[in-house]
Amino acid sequence: MRSRNSGQSFSASVTFAVINTNDSGPGSLRQAILGANANSGLDTIAFSIGSGPQTIAPLSPLPTITDPVIIDGTTQPGYAGAPLIEISGANAGSGADGLSIMAGNSTVLALVINRFQAAFLGGGGNGIFISGGGGNVVERCFLGTNASGTAVLSNTGDGVLVSSSGGNTIGGNNYLSPKGNLISGNGNGVRITGAGSDGNGVLGNQIGTDITGTVALGNFNNGIAILAGSSNLIGGNPLNSRPNNSIAGNQKDGILVSGAATGTQIMFNGIGSNSPVLGNAGNGIQISGASGTTVEVNGIAANGANGILIISGATGTLVATNTVFANAFNGIIVSAANGNTIDSNFIRSNGTNGVRLRSGASGNVVIGNFIGTDSAGTSGLGNTLEGVQINDGAVGNTIGGSAPGARNVICGNGSNGVLIVDPATMNNVVEGNLIGTTSTALSLPNTKRGVSIESGASGNLIGGIPAGEGNTIAFHSGAGVFVDSGAGNMIRGNSIFRNGALGIDLAPAGVTPNDACDSDSGPNGLQNFPALLTASSLGGTTTITGSLGSTASSSFTVDFYANTECDPSGFGQGRAYLGSLQSVMTDGSCAAFRLHSGSGRVLLGHPMPPDRHARRLRSLRGSGVERECGPLLCHRRAMRRAANRKGRRREPDGHAASGTGGPAPLPRRRHAPEYVHDELSLRTDSREQRDREPGNG
Repeated sequence: MRSRNSGQSFSASVTFAVINTNDSGPGSLRQAILGANANSGLDTIAFSIGSGPQTIAPLSPLPTITDPVIIDGTTQPGYAGAPLIEISGANAGSGADGLSIMAGNSTVLALVINRFQAAFLGGGGNGIFISGGGGNVVERCFLGTNASGTAVLSNTGDGVLVSSSGGNTIGGNNYLSPKGNLISGNGNGVRITGAGSDGNGVLGNQIGTDITGTVALGNFNNGIAILAGSSNLIGGNPLNSRPNNSIAGNQKDGILVSGAATGTQIMFNGIGSNSPVLGNAGNGIQISGASGTTVEVNGIAANGANGILIISGATGTLVATNTVFANAFNGIIVSAANGNTIDSNFIRSNGTNGVRLRSGASGNVVIGNFIGTDSAGTSGLGNTLEGVQINDGAVGNTIGGSAPGARNVICGNGSNGVLIVDPATMNNVVEGNLIGTTSTALSLPNTKRGVSIESGASGNLIGGIPAGEGNTIAFHSGAGVFVDSGAGNMIRGNSIFRNGALGIDLAPAGVTPNDACDSDSGPNGLQNFPALLTASSLGGTTTITGSLGSTASSSFTVDFYANTECDPSGFGQGRAYLGSLQSVMTDGSCAAFRLHSGSGRVLLGHPMPPDRHARRLRSLRGSGVERECGPLLCHRRAMRRAANRKGRRREPDGHAASGTGGPAPLPRRRHAPEYVHDELSLRTDSREQRDREPGNG
């Protein structure tokens, strides 16, 4: 009906009825689309083809929708929630799409669209193709399956293709009245591409499974592919405990965000499933070259490759508060990508590493995660290999931080807590983490070492002196920190205790004796360790005397540590950092530098922690020397520890130092119990970065 007003014409909304399954002519779907296109304004296409399921099989492509319309499959008599009207492309010819929408502001409700075939080396074959005008809605459709949602009847293009169109909604997240689609068995489930594809939403859908969500009917490529556009949303805050989209069983990645896509948000989705096991064959999420992607509050499980892969220049990604578990390879891997943040995730039970930073990964931050534990951080659910692996030339990444919320809990993993490996892997920082122990000091070790630096990795920092930068590294069967090779790896300010081997160890494994003038070579230059002579605490001041023999005419920093236990090995570990002595100089003949006379004594304002209930005195640790104490007697043991030193000894004591050749044992001495309550450890830090022991020094 047309009327005229002030020189402008408009048409009233019209409902076009589809009353048969004919290819064309009165009452056909083709004729209804032509009529809606010809009538300006929002029209409706309703169905009344007898009752129950009906199949429309066009003999050629249906007309493109050029004027807004609602195609409403819920109007078919007998509709009770599952779509009854099927549009089959079996006879439409290659290159045809099920529905092609250019008008914008159109809605497609409750249709089954399947068997449309892409042209060879051409387009088409999509269940629904949206281009141009935006603001379209697709709800409650089955795309790529049969009418019961139990078997694949593929569209060889995409289930839904959005090209250069914005503000479209695929599905919906109102769980009181479900609006999501079943999108399985297509090329990609949903693909968004082209300039201007901004602000689209993919919400509340099942993508890659049957209608029950328990059987894979995967899309042949990705579940969702976002290749361009800004501020597109996958998921969103659900109204109940169900995930927003369920994306599982697809033959490549669950979600691919790539290329020119910016500001994509992926939130509250189930991506892969562990119960039943129904992962995507590739990665749960791959972010390749895209910027500003947010991945929050998703469950990412049982995928055939990695949980999340961030690669090829992707930057500004935030991965936060996800549970990433039981994926075949890494929980999260970053490769050739920089400036990304992995924050407050639960990363457990993955087939290789919890987090891996590799080739070309730089400036990435890993903070606040539970890696290898349950969500409380109290039970082990370890990743098969490393909690965190940094390798293959990853540079300048940070694991942890000094703020309380920045520390990672890295426990229960099948190999090392942190592995740093390969010659070009440099300038990475591991600080403020709990490695092998929980926030309540429970033992939850990684199987091998707390931190292992191998294959020439150099210039990395484990810990730090400022408040909060030291790691707590405890309870491992191997060394707390092991340095296999490389130079200038700094190990300082950590609390290292109760590890089965040395607290800090420079290869070869075990104690490496000091040598004259520190002329040997090896990891961290096999820096000699210092020798502790005496230590006492009185009036809030700890007084330490000791010696250091090392490279001639060189300047060192010596760190001091204490412990509450003796170590059976004689080379204990440093649980509590006491302070540092800067600019310790060796003379030109490599003669041992002495700290034991007059003003040469080291005075620390931090007293050694008292333990008035201890039956025996704690062992003293000093540059290369550790003392294990009986009730009133302390006897000196060789030990060491240094910011980069020869070998870090075991548990209770913790001094690290550098010295030429190990100091001769001292005779047993009596010490007043009130002065010697903890083992003290000394570590050295050469300004030439030639520390021999990988200790906290």
